[in-house]
Amino acid sequence: MRAIGDYAGAAAAHERALSFYQPDDQFWDVRLRPQGVMLCFDTGQPEKAAQHLEYCRKILAQQEDWLGTAGPMWRAEALGAALQGRLEESDRYFQKSIAIFEHYSLPWHEAETLHYWGKVLMQAAWPDRAGEKLDAAIKIYRDYGAGKAWIDHVEADRRGTQPSSADPRQGRHGDAKTANRGAVFRNEGDFWTISYLDRSIRLKDMRGLHHIAYLLARPNERFHVRELSASVGGDTFSAPTFDPDLHADREDAPPILDAKSKADYRARRSELRADLEEAERMNDTGRAERIRQELEFVNDELSAAVGLSGRDRKMSNQGERTRLRIGKAIRSALRGIREHDPSLAHHLSSCIRTGYYCAYLPDPHQPISWKL
Repeated sequence: MRAIGDYAGAAAAHERALSFYQPDDQFWDVRLRPQGVMLCFDTGQPEKAAQHLEYCRKILAQQEDWLGTAGPMWRAEALGAALQGRLEESDRYFQKSIAIFEHYSLPWHEAETLHYWGKVLMQAAWPDRAGEKLDAAIKIYRDYGAGKAWIDHVEADRRGTQPSSADPRQGRHGDAKTANRGAVFRNEGDFWTISYLDRSIRLKDMRGLHHIAYLLARPNERFHVRELSASVGGDTFSAPTFDPDLHADREDAPPILDAKSKADYRARRSELRADLEEAERMNDTGRAERIRQELEFVNDELSAAVGLSGRDRKMSNQGERTRLRIGKAIRSALRGIREHDPSLAHHLSSCIRTGYYCAYLPDPHQPISWKL
């Protein structure tokens, strides 16, 4: 049913199948839970996908490849990461999945994984990379005699990566024009008019939309949460309160980042540096630029939390409340957008970073000119 786009029917069949066996039955979890994540990706349900992923992770923790069956679970991890905007992780999980399918000669699984990898890249506004994955999926299906419904489903997505103009010489420039057309994020009083890739929605006013609009108007700039809050009528902003060294309200205040958070940020920084070296070695300038932007963002978060000689900066009650309030407001706004336009929600989740610093970091090869 997924092959013909009947996601409601596929979801109902999946729920029936889950009801036939006992919880934690690994034989069926291995087969059904990854399918559930794929359905959640198709229907834009990250919370439900996370529930299925919990079962997959218990099995993957055993460090077995299950004679190729681990491939769908790594594909599920890739889709779960994509739903949360972690595209670099998503790429790595897709690569693991493909490697398993190639090792065990499982072309049908490989083709389906390439199809979903292409769909993720389409939603991230990378049509060139998406086209490569979708073309590879179509070739496998044709080589192995897949049914017409499977090929038609991939080809329908493949057409979505093409420039809107009939002139093939437009190439990437044509894709950028397609992305720019209809990119609107406009406040009209009690409602917002939002358009992306020729799809328009109307949302009731909420504070998180104001924060997002402020970031969209200033791509690739990073703003401390105090500044972002003041920009939409929140905290009163001044240079002294913005200085991270003056955040502490009291001597016994906790550090901005605990030991685990600092370790996670530093691990992520090491991963990004390795990814940057690989992207530069492969002359992938677009990917390298995105990695540099995220690397700067991670460095900003660490700089806000750690002073000279590794001294922890203390958390102010006001600063932490501002960070939590803005993060919650932006996530709430993204949930509202996802209900009406999962593609736009995926793009914004992928490109907006939150923390003590916030930023909108779009793909430099696919700029979007937002009308605000």
